[in-house]
Amino acid sequence: MTETNIQIFERLSRRFSSPHHEWMGFTLKAVEDEWVEVAVPWRDEFVGAPGMAQGAIIAAMVDVAAEYAIAARFGNPVPTINLHIDYHRPARPGTLTARGRVIRLGATVTTAEARVFDFEGELVASGRGSFFTARPSTKRG
Repeated sequence: MTETNIQIFERLSRRFSSPHHEWMGFTLKAVEDEWVEVAVPWRDEFVGAPGMAQGAIIAAMVDVAAEYAIAARFGNPVPTINLHIDYHRPARPGTLTARGRVIRLGATVTTAEARVFDFEGELVASGRGSFFTARPSTKRG
């Protein structure tokens, strides 16, 4: 039996919490067949330049949304190998949302992308990452 999107959503919501995710305030909003959506409420600590989010906050959103898209397929977190971000406009105060999807599912490396939107639905940034998806070796050295 395959998992439904609701079952995947519930599993990811329980399993992928971390101190960083908690500090950022990540909330998994949706899991669909092709994408996942996460949201982050604005915090004053996000400010880099006056009234705008620091770029690392946006990069973290791309990273997490892309990873969640992969985790929805693999069932477990995966480490980031490489991440590229394009910033399109400043992120201003308000809830930020990111949508991630898998581009290429690989046995060793998987590629995923994400787009970050501001509270008005305007595109703030987009990015793409490579993630290590090989199963851990059971050999002991």
